[in-house]
Amino acid sequence: MAQITSEIGKGFVLKARKIEDSEITHASPCTRELFDLYIRQASFRDHKVGDRTICRGQWLTSYARIQDALHWTSGCRPVTYTRGQIEAATKWLRSRAMVTTAKTTDGMLITICNYSVYQDPNRYGRHTGNHDGDHTDATPYIGRKNGLRMVYRPDSVEFGLAKLLFDLIRERKPDFKEPDLQTWAKDIDLMARLDGRSPEHIEAVIRWSQADPFWQNNVLSAGKLREKFDQLELKKKASGHVPAESMTHDSTPEEADRLLKLVRPRP
Repeated sequence: MAQITSEIGKGFVLKARKIEDSEITHASPCTRELFDLYIRQASFRDHKVGDRTICRGQWLTSYARIQDALHWTSGCRPVTYTRGQIEAATKWLRSRAMVTTAKTTDGMLITICNYSVYQDPNRYGRHTGNHDGDHTDATPYIGRKNGLRMVYRPDSVEFGLAKLLFDLIRERKPDFKEPDLQTWAKDIDLMARLDGRSPEHIEAVIRWSQADPFWQNNVLSAGKLREKFDQLELKKKASGHVPAESMTHDSTPEEADRLLKLVRPRP
């Protein structure tokens, strides 16, 4: 094999081998290709697009661009997934807190949850040597707003769980007013750091509460989730029912792929 002596352009992305144990491995081809596309196209660092800041782990795109990026050729004819297939695949990824989406005036903003975790070479046990280039900061915080409160990265576990709760509420009530997700992320952070709840545990209780006919109308914020967490946990155990959508590979400690049990230092 010829030796490559020049640098390979356009950088690289990392894909953990443990994804072989995850649910997405056996998802539809469209879903698998779409998730790979989102990872490849996500921004490696924060940057400006006009007046908008695209954060690390985000991609500002549209359905037309996605269709074009995923097209293939059959004979001489280009073929691509339908918009409906892409929407269904994105919803699948969103329901499992792997991505979040937001409509903007410029298109659709995709955020890869836990991007900074899985795209940090230093987190892989067998990684050796120096990694030249930008160092990845795995902290969930961007910084402080007005020196008063933490601002959570869009690809952090905390923000992803806050967005999951919001998305599940929106599925029942599309006109539910969008909250301050940074405040919700802070409540999730407190649940993890101070209350000792693992991200997997928080996710399972979120999904159960939003599937339960009584609690889905009583847990409409991350603050309420934290306040009622013990009660919700007891009710969940007593019911003996786990919603189908929460039965994913990362709902068990043995297969915790998306949400890592990180011990957060106090900000």
